[in-house]
Amino acid sequence: GNDVIINDTTFDTCTATNNGGAIYVYGHNVGITDSLFDKCAAAAYHGGAVFVEGSDTYIKNCNFTMNRVNVGIGQGGALNVLGNGTQIIDCNFDRCTASKGGFVYVAGDNVEVINVTGMHSFAARGGAFYIEGDNVNVRNVDFQFNNATEYAGALYIAGDFANISDITLAKNIAYTRDGGA
Repeated sequence: GNDVIINDTTFDTCTATNNGGAIYVYGHNVGITDSLFDKCAAAAYHGGAVFVEGSDTYIKNCNFTMNRVNVGIGQGGALNVLGNGTQIIDCNFDRCTASKGGFVYVAGDNVEVINVTGMHSFAARGGAFYIEGDNVNVRNVDFQFNNATEYAGALYIAGDFANISDITLAKNIAYTRDGGA
């Protein structure tokens, strides 16, 4: 549904067969704040902790730890958003796995990633974040010790007009292809 707000909630060891290990939302104007997602999994597909299909999603002041999806085809080890206007602000990610976007997969325009840390993720592409869309703003981000078997050890962006500033990328690796950082 539309206008979904989740605040100050802990999701621990949640599992879904297909998408969204803890939360699956099909709708617009979704807000998730001050919440913890620990050891959540989407066994078959996308969004180890959270899957949202809709525009204007914001995730603020949340922690995601040890979330996962199927590493063969799953997108967004912690978070998968399909829609424009996604904001991920003041969040921490640690030890998540996926095929695309070890922590986060976003398909949509006008994406903001601000004040985010991410360590120890793994994916085939986009070890930490995988973003497909135009007008992407990544600011004040710290990605360390993230790995991709193919492309982009930390940050994979496929789209036009990306603004990347004030970021730290350290000890990220793309093992067989391009974009180690």
